[in-house]
Amino acid sequence: MPAPDTLPEDPLERAVSAFQGGEDREASFRRIVEGGYHPVRAFLSRRVPSSDDALELTQETFLRIYRGLEGFRREASFLSWALRIAHTTYLQWLARRKRLPEPLANGSPTDSEDEAPAIAEPPRALEDVLRREASARLREAVAALPEQERRCMTLRVYQDLSHQEIADFLGLQVGTVKAHLHHAKQKLRARLAETLGSIDF
Repeated sequence: MPAPDTLPEDPLERAVSAFQGGEDREASFRRIVEGGYHPVRAFLSRRVPSSDDALELTQETFLRIYRGLEGFRREASFLSWALRIAHTTYLQWLARRKRLPEPLANGSPTDSEDEAPAIAEPPRALEDVLRREASARLREAVAALPEQERRCMTLRVYQDLSHQEIADFLGLQVGTVKAHLHHAKQKLRARLAETLGSIDF
């Protein structure tokens, strides 16, 4: 356990130090939850459709934090680490939802012998093709960016993170994130101007 004069100034970081040092872990973790709950809940609330989902994922995130806290190496701030866990929890939740079958409006099984096959509406072929092509070109262009620019742009465009959230997630300064996004945007616009027009990154 760090000596009193070397303890971090931030109350949240002090609570982490106390937990890792074995100092009344129940009380220490309660302080961690109190200090980190609102940023984690806000992060998840912007990504899920209901407050119940946000609450469930917040609880799951802090359960994972509790299980991994002893091995947390303090290479980044606790909040940055916690938001990474929240992000992983959200992505796994999203993957689980995608694997679930879509519920039927009438609750009846799909394989009924009396069920008439669904008739799909005619696709808007040209519009769909152009949209898929533009999306594919954007993904290819983002993948070709330098690593840090690519990571910042991916979190900004596909995960809708704010500059501060990206900075916390990657352990960077906000100004550095803005610079990476600026350079990435210039490169993408130069490469995709004809396809994407004035896309807002």
